[in-house]
Amino acid sequence: EAAGFRRAVVQPLHIFPGTEYQQMAETCEYFPGLRVFLSETLLHRWSFVKETLAVVENDFLTPAEGLNILALHGTPLVADPVNSAYLGFEKIVTDRYPNVLAASIEGVPDYEAVLAGIRHKNLAEQYGAIKIIPMMYLAGMHAEEDLMGTTKQDSWRVILESMGFVVQCPMVRHENRDYFKGLAFYPEIISFFTDRLQRTLTIAEI
Repeated sequence: EAAGFRRAVVQPLHIFPGTEYQQMAETCEYFPGLRVFLSETLLHRWSFVKETLAVVENDFLTPAEGLNILALHGTPLVADPVNSAYLGFEKIVTDRYPNVLAASIEGVPDYEAVLAGIRHKNLAEQYGAIKIIPMMYLAGMHAEEDLMGTTKQDSWRVILESMGFVVQCPMVRHENRDYFKGLAFYPEIISFFTDRLQRTLTIAEI
């Protein structure tokens, strides 16, 4: 603003339009002399959900190979409107794929309930293997500790291995280091973010 700009575009890297996205939207209102345009998140529309799944499904185990569980970040806030998006996402996933489930690290779909359902149905005997797929921009500590940790007794990996599963998680090598594969490592996902940005630039006439 001090440099003379009167319009700006912000492209978030959020997956769902949850609390942090709403906080960003509020922050964008704090510049009275600057008109700030906030772009949409990766999964801001149901059509975006479907196009994202069409990319990520390439990493799914087939029903003959095993079970898949999509790991969402989630929110601990019951009153957060984004909960409906998380539950809608779960509904789409389970309706579209016979061997894919979804669960959140926090909130709904409740991972403890989802894992309990897996145990109750004895899916380890049916499938044998399970792949945890992080639905986060960068998997980071959540994947290292909450999802695939070997020392935390409540990590998804430890719980699933106790049921008899062989647990997998997609990996990617970048600059001679191995990482759990977050959504940022899918070129198509990056193009979706640039599509969101380009749309907002057009609206802002920048």
